[in-house]
Amino acid sequence: MRILVDTSAWYAIGNRSDRHHEPASRFYAERLKSDEFITTDAILAETWALVNARVGRPAAMTFWERLRKARIEVVPLWPEDLDRAWHIIQDWPDQAFSLVDATTFAVIERLGLTHVLAFDGHFLVYRSGPGRTRSLTRLPS
Repeated sequence: MRILVDTSAWYAIGNRSDRHHEPASRFYAERLKSDEFITTDAILAETWALVNARVGRPAAMTFWERLRKARIEVVPLWPEDLDRAWHIIQDWPDQAFSLVDATTFAVIERLGLTHVLAFDGHFLVYRSGPGRTRSLTRLPS
């Protein structure tokens, strides 16, 4: 199964003081060999900046190095994803989706993904497809 990993999960995996560290780390370690984890270039940049700001540059560099060594696929944003993200934000005026959230939803739609490793509640809210009927499965459950 292909699972998109969000900033909230990467941060939890790498930060022992994060309240989601144990379930995130356990899930990631258990599934790393059986599932395909992917992320986006925007998530990579957001996570690096978050870790750098909160924990420091050495931790941010360690995060990036581990991502590279694990050969996690980093999906680049396409111009169409940015356009779709604009429409997602416009279509959900009652939600505080960030630009990274919206581009992530656009990539999820483009790739037909259904599972995300995330702790951000926006992944429970977002729906796609006709009539917004397709929900995401947020892991770990």
